[in-house]
Amino acid sequence: MENDARSTWQAALNGSLDPTGLFARCHVIAEVDSTQDEARRLALPVGSMLAALRQTRGRGRLGRSWHDTGQSGVALTAVLPTDDAARLSIRCAVAAALAVESMIDREVGIKWPNDLILGGRKIGGILVELCDERALGGIGINVSQVQWPAHLAGRAASLLECGCVVDRLALVSAVAGCMSKVWKQDDASLIGAFHRRDVLSGRTATLEHDRLIYSGTITAIDPMRSLTISAELGPVTLPALSTRVLSVGGM
Repeated sequence: MENDARSTWQAALNGSLDPTGLFARCHVIAEVDSTQDEARRLALPVGSMLAALRQTRGRGRLGRSWHDTGQSGVALTAVLPTDDAARLSIRCAVAAALAVESMIDREVGIKWPNDLILGGRKIGGILVELCDERALGGIGINVSQVQWPAHLAGRAASLLECGCVVDRLALVSAVAGCMSKVWKQDDASLIGAFHRRDVLSGRTATLEHDRLIYSGTITAIDPMRSLTISAELGPVTLPALSTRVLSVGGM
């Protein structure tokens, strides 16, 4: 049964690819620990996309684990031309947001640097890793889950829980198409797309960088470089790649 589904997905995805787009080939695996690790193990070339019907041990930014979503979520890795990691992360986040928006007719927020937000809760995340002159852009999106472990309850949500019924295969196809479109955008267009979806600026938050904790109001975000927080001793600007958002007021 899984092999039938895998074959159906692979044929459909490869049949839907734009020959002038970013991707030349989609690979589908029935079950994998991590699409990031599998893309690395297979040494997939730039222009490949790897999707899994089920991902059991995905991971997020700064070593966080990604909850096993069974067959209720989307897990994929895009093998991309290498670039600045922060720019790659924003490209992937904007593309994933656009893909979801194309299917639900609602705007998806981006919580800097790489979370997808709908209804105040996280519906997806991005992980970018550089590997041997390639970049691996991992995208995970919650589609139809209705149960969560205790530490995610109230923080994570699926599209279904937000009132949106979405087909997983159609969503993967939409991600591939939106990635191709976003890849052609210049930095100004990309930053503009991010700021239109930014849900963090103006909120109170607690951040961690270099083992130090900062609490205050987010006053500015340069999505490819840094975030500025109005902390107790004054404004502090923290780098994009190594700053962790611990909590956000009202989210």
